[in-house]
This record gives sequence, C-alpha cells and structure tokens, in this order.
Amino acid sequence: QYFEQNVNLNIYPNPAYNHIFISYPGRVSKIEIANINGTYISEINVFNQFLSVDISHLANGTYLLKLNTDIGVLYK
Repeated sequence: QYFEQNVNLNIYPNPAYNHIFISYPGRVSKIEIANINGTYISEINVFNQFLSVDISHLANGTYLLKLNTDIGVLYK
C-alpha cells in the first residue's frame, strides 16, 4: 500500500454531486470508493485515461478513494 503527498493527483470538484474528475499524469487501472468507515461500496475498472466517475448514486457524505496506479496504490 502506498500514499504520497507530493504525487500530482487532483480530484475535483469538491464538493461534488454527480461526477468527479481525476487528473493524474500516470496510468490508473482501478478506482475503489469507500465510505468514511472504510467500507468499500464501489469499484470501477478504468479502461482509458479520461477519468470521470459517476457518483450520482452515492448518498451525501464523505468518501475515500483508492486508486491503483502505475506507481502503486494512492489514497485520497
């Protein structure tokens, strides 16, 4: 598992309502979304580098993202 503060990773907008966008210069292969308790509730396999994630099905709240990338696992 990996976490790095200086990685060029941006997730926007915040707060978000229907979609989030992920800007990362490397390759992302999978995104997992967890609730604030750490329970994973959604998994998205990524097939291209345009990273737009539909979050309209999620209830209002705070969520954590786990991204499997070319340099390891990033948490945001």
